[in-house]
Amino acid sequence: MQLFESSWRRSGFGDSDDERQFRRRARSSLRDYWEADQEREGEPAWFERSFSFKIGSHLLRGRVDRVDQLPGGGYELIDYKTGRPKTAEDLRQDIQLSIYQMGARESWQLETSAQSYYYVLDNEKVPVEHSQEQLDRVRATVSEIGEGIMEQAFEPRPSPEICPHCDYRIICPAAEK
Repeated sequence: MQLFESSWRRSGFGDSDDERQFRRRARSSLRDYWEADQEREGEPAWFERSFSFKIGSHLLRGRVDRVDQLPGGGYELIDYKTGRPKTAEDLRQDIQLSIYQMGARESWQLETSAQSYYYVLDNEKVPVEHSQEQLDRVRATVSEIGEGIMEQAFEPRPSPEICPHCDYRIICPAAEK
């Protein structure tokens, strides 16, 4: 809690009603997380572990928040989130943990048996499984996106929910339509 308090002040949070309410929720979540962590089967092996690997000519780099060694000898990749929890079904098409899984395999020579998002404010861990077929799809998607970046092909995809908040709307050709 002392680290939390000093980080809270250093981060520039003030004393508004919203900030005090968020602070209370954060303190409660931190306490709940600590209590739940005492009961976990896995033991942390690494925190903030970096990886880099190539897909074709494209270099992918990232950092996994936490890697736990499981009692059976496997490893679990955990990514912490502060937003509203999503279900495993909602996350089925998400590629982040797939890339982490590939990064662990290719950068650290580590096969993982589990990948999860941990929603800190709600103290909820959501496991996400990836089949080899899904990993192959992600690999193809990353290659396609990488090629588009190399060709500087950035066609806008207008969205009524996103466009009004986009930093590039002033120069976006889609905004003119």
